[in-house]
Parts: sequence; structure tokens; C-alpha cells
Amino acid sequence: MLRLLGTIEYENAFLIIGHVQKGQAVCQNFSKFGRYEITRGCLPWLVREEDLVTAANLAQKKTSLLTSFPDVRNVRLFRGWWALTTALQQFYAGDRIHGFVRALEALIYPAIGKTEKQFVHRCSLFAAPSAGKNAARQALEEAYKMRCDVEHVHLWDRSLTQYPLSDREDIAYWRTRQMESLACLAYAKIFAASSLHQHFQTDAALDQFWGKPEDEVRTAVGCVCDITKLKVVKAYDSWGRAVFSEWPTGWHENLKRRNEGRAGDTFHAVGFTA
Repeated sequence: MLRLLGTIEYENAFLIIGHVQKGQAVCQNFSKFGRYEITRGCLPWLVREEDLVTAANLAQKKTSLLTSFPDVRNVRLFRGWWALTTALQQFYAGDRIHGFVRALEALIYPAIGKTEKQFVHRCSLFAAPSAGKNAARQALEEAYKMRCDVEHVHLWDRSLTQYPLSDREDIAYWRTRQMESLACLAYAKIFAASSLHQHFQTDAALDQFWGKPEDEVRTAVGCVCDITKLKVVKAYDSWGRAVFSEWPTGWHENLKRRNEGRAGDTFHAVGFTA
């Protein structure tokens, strides 16, 4: 769940499963944790204690939601969740954007023959404020076309011919980061907001929810991630992250503020947000 909050990066991680019995921690299983990759052009993010608490709460809410379904295999939400977690572990950006778009498709329940149109329209309702709707729709449309090209084993930037050839790869990474942030935060919002759970219980509930007027959907979901604020990156360091000169104004100061506080408040690992 921590991965939904930011793009963490690490050398090795381990998974400990257990419980507390009579005040003592009991470890039942210790294993190596799967690796989550980054998308080229990502920005730095510091993981703090509050982020770990948020992630733990999200995990509890997801488990609670999971147990409310008689057969989770038939629940579209959790098939989308599997697509998202699988995409986050992919190394190649083309495979990542393919999974991110699929994860979003699981949430918006598009009608057969109207997938692209409804993907762009429905995702735009929670991908940016109303004022940024046009920019969000352009990003969503380009990301969807990229996903289709990857699906059919074309070059992942084949649909970006409106951009100069020298810029297409940077644009493709940009669209991937936008879909990554949108998908991660959308699932985090759905898990966290109990008021939304009823809309994702069944396909019929999803169909009814997305059939509501736009203003009702916007009010219910809110802007989970303003993808128009994520900007294109043109310079990368040797690990694929955005170089310092590409960081948004005030980003460095924001990291410094996150790193301030009482001793021991910061979890000493650095992640990178999409």
C-alpha cells in the first residue's frame, strides 16, 4: 500500500508476517519482498512515519473490503488491482502503461465498442479539476492509444506522431507517469473511502454509478490526482530519475520540510514519486 502513495526505490526489502500475543511480537513468516520498479523521469519522495501509518490503514481497509465479497475473482475492482500491482513490478515503461490503463479501465467499466471514448471521459472526471479537463483528456487519449499499441505489439510511441521525433520518448514516459499516479491514487481513494465501496461491489453497481450526471460523479470521487501538474521531463540521471534542474519549483524545499522534525520521525529510505 505504501507504493500507492509514492514511487519507492530500494535495494532489498523483506516481508515479515506475524502477530502480537500477550504483548510479544511473534514472527510467522519471513521472506524477500518483490521489487517495484520506477518510471523514467520520476521525482524524489521521502517516506515518513505518517506515510507508513497511512499505508497500514489502507491495507486494513482493503482487507475489510475484500472479505465483503463472496467470490473476489468475480469482482472487477480486484482484477484491476492485480493489473495495477503487476504493472508496478514491470521494468519496461510500455508494459507499465499497459497495466496502468487496464487498472483504470477496471474502475470505469466502459461499454463494449465505447472503451476509448468512455475511458477518456470518465477518467477525466477525477484526473483534474474542471478547469484542467481539456489537458487531462488529451493526456488520457494519448495514454489509451499507447496502451493499444503495446497490446498489439506496435512501438509504444507509434501514436505520438504529432510531436517531434526527438520528443516522443520523453512524452511517452510523461504519459506513463501520469497514468501511474492516477491509477495508484484512484485505488487508494476507493479503498479509503467507505462511501465509494457500494459503487464497486458489482458490475451492475458500476454501470449505475457511471450513468449518474457528471457533477454527481465528480462530487463522489473528487479529484484524486491532478495529472496536469505532472510535467514532461527531458533530462535524466544515470538511474533514470529526473535531474535536479527538472524538479518543479519548490520541490527541493518541500523535501527539506518533509525531512525536518523530531529525531526518528523519518523512515530512512528515499522513494521517488511519479
